[in-house]
Amino acid sequence: LDAIFKYTDHPTYRRMNSQVNQNAIKKTVKSWKSYFQLQKDYAIHPEKYKARPRIPGYVKNLAMTAAYTNQTARFICKDGRAYLQFVNHRQPVLIGREFLYSDMTYVKTEVKPQYGGYSILLTFKEDIILPEVPKFPKRILGIDVGVDNFCAVANNFGDIPFLIKGGAIKSMNQNFNKERARLLSEVTKGSDSTHSKKETKRLHTLSRKRETRLRDFFYKTAWYLVRYAKQQQAEVIVAGHNEDQKQNICIGRQNNQNFVSIPFCRFLDILRYTAAKAGIPVVLREESYTSRASLLDLDAIPAYKKGDTTNHTFSGKRVHR
Repeated sequence: LDAIFKYTDHPTYRRMNSQVNQNAIKKTVKSWKSYFQLQKDYAIHPEKYKARPRIPGYVKNLAMTAAYTNQTARFICKDGRAYLQFVNHRQPVLIGREFLYSDMTYVKTEVKPQYGGYSILLTFKEDIILPEVPKFPKRILGIDVGVDNFCAVANNFGDIPFLIKGGAIKSMNQNFNKERARLLSEVTKGSDSTHSKKETKRLHTLSRKRETRLRDFFYKTAWYLVRYAKQQQAEVIVAGHNEDQKQNICIGRQNNQNFVSIPFCRFLDILRYTAAKAGIPVVLREESYTSRASLLDLDAIPAYKKGDTTNHTFSGKRVHR
């Protein structure tokens, strides 16, 4: 493909750096190879997939993510500040203070079209070793994530349990969905909503603000929990999570919207990374049968298995969702 573009002297291909072009071609080839491998695996094990793998489609957007290596986008530090110097560009891009990137190794840069503009995404390698989970931990911190109570935190070493309220995130999501629906109705008014343009500056701004608030809340919450765990000398953090818990969920229209719109897996990934920097392992525990189980009655809590028809009984009952 690289030879064909060079031979045909494609203007877009010639305008960009050769390494950026080759990275785009590698990404396309990788997508096709993955598709063919998934097709073979799907024919043998269809139960592993939610749907049949789809063929890679054409790029419909005018701009796509461009990947730069550490040769075409160099990371430099000068006078206590960090810069990104692109090849064939005189003016470097300021990316913050130098101390923010200490003890890190620069890997690559990606320029991604996002929210009506462009985001520069930098990848650094950090020497963080995931801590091992102790076989018999004595001090355990348990976390249950949710909507109204974003984190319910308890422990086995006698400290007072506490809640991190999720009302701010819930309210922000509700306002986001309401405002987005209103703006979309204005954009699609008098036209076929299935084919009309759904990207405006106000919609991009709305999505960008929601993303920024979510990221800020997740990192602040994760760091608060890690500092608390370190202060209490917790040996492990256990968080409840069910795989594919948002698939085909049916807890009411309003509850569905509130629950599905919060990226809990993303928060748990941030918590795992943050805790690893402090040397504390994070374990995700499947919790599909915990709603009616009673800790005081020492109910046995089984792990969910697909196809298991066993009727499990518990001491408690659900009184309100």
